[in-house]
Amino acid sequence: TGQVSLVKNAAAATISGLELEVQAQLTDRLYVRANAGLLDAEYDEFSFLGSAGQVDYSSREMRRTPDFTANLDATYSTDVASGEVWARLAVRYIDSHFVDTENSPELYNDEGTATVDASINYRRDDITLSLFGRNITDEDAWTMGYDVQPWWSYGAIQEPRVFGIEVMFEYN
Repeated sequence: TGQVSLVKNAAAATISGLELEVQAQLTDRLYVRANAGLLDAEYDEFSFLGSAGQVDYSSREMRRTPDFTANLDATYSTDVASGEVWARLAVRYIDSHFVDTENSPELYNDEGTATVDASINYRRDDITLSLFGRNITDEDAWTMGYDVQPWWSYGAIQEPRVFGIEVMFEYN
């Protein structure tokens, strides 16, 4: 059929970055975490022998390496007569990036993506009840991508907006 699957590894790459994380208990009931990451990733040498001859990916962007990422979340908790209640709000940001080695335009997250999650939780003894929302703003973004050369590219998108109820039982 002319289809070839290749495992491709870069011979050399330079990756450097900086990550900062802060956690703070602002009050007896409010806990906040924040982190930010800067990443500089590039291939120094990435060539291989493909089905059509020598291929050089050295000038391409590394897949799944956004220049900037950040996260901010806050949890507010309080004790109630019968247990504990807490609410959590979280926002995570991922800068633009390719998700495949080919740098296919159709698999490029060309805008940064901010995803919002939230939950309200109640715990009593060994049982926890959670009402949650994930990706509340229903952001679309590729999480990974693959190329079937020369025909097409395909990928997986992040989970869409989800609301739910979760019941957990801890057995000790």
